[in-house]
Amino acid sequence: MLNVTNENTLRWPALGWERTRIQDRKKNAAWKKSLKDAKDSFLAELGRMAIGDIAIGDVVLSYNQDSDEARRDPGVAVYFSKYRKPDYSWIDALGLDTPVPTLAQINDAFQEKALLCHPDRYPDDPAKAEMFKRLTNHRQHAKDWIKGTQQKQHEYHIAADRYEEVRLNFMALRAAVAAFRTIERVGVPGILEHTLAGFKTALPAHVEGGDAATT
Repeated sequence: MLNVTNENTLRWPALGWERTRIQDRKKNAAWKKSLKDAKDSFLAELGRMAIGDIAIGDVVLSYNQDSDEARRDPGVAVYFSKYRKPDYSWIDALGLDTPVPTLAQINDAFQEKALLCHPDRYPDDPAKAEMFKRLTNHRQHAKDWIKGTQQKQHEYHIAADRYEEVRLNFMALRAAVAAFRTIERVGVPGILEHTLAGFKTALPAHVEGGDAATT
C-alpha cells in the first residue's frame, strides 16, 4: 500500500524537466475524471509499477491546491521511492527454526552453513562461491529485518504540466506510467528499470507545517 503525502504548493523538479509555456497548454475532453478520481487512478497505476521484488513506496504529490494558483500553474510533480518487498527466504536458507532470531543466532547459523561453501575451503569451485554469496546476502537480509534497517533503494520523480488543469496532468502521468508498463508486458524487458533510471533524483525535503497534508 502506498504511503501518500499531498503538498499544497507545486515544487517543480529543479533539473531535467522543462516547463510548458502557457500558450502551449492543452485541453483533453476525453479525460472526464474529477481531480480526486484522476489522482486515485494515477496512484493505482503507479502502485502497479513493480520490478521483480521492487515496488513503489512513499509518494509525494506536489501541486497547487489553491484554485487561483492551480489556474496559473496546473503542473503536477510526483516524488516517490521504491523499496524491496519483504523477502523471508533467509529463514529457510539459514536453517533458522525461530521466527525472531537474535543476531547471535543469525551469525551462528550463517557460520555453520558457510563451512560447506566458504571460498577459503573451496577456492576453485564457482558453485560454492555462488552459494557463499547467497548465504551472505541472506545473513544481511536477516539482520536488516531484525534491526528494522531495510533501506529504500532510490528516489525518483515524474512531472507533467502540458494540460490546462491539474486533474488532466494527473491523467497524463497515469497514461505515461501505463504506457511504460505496457511496453514491459509486450516484450521489452528492462524498460521499467531504464525508465526509472531516467526519473532518478534526490527527494527534496517534504514541506512542513501547514503546507503539507497527509492522505
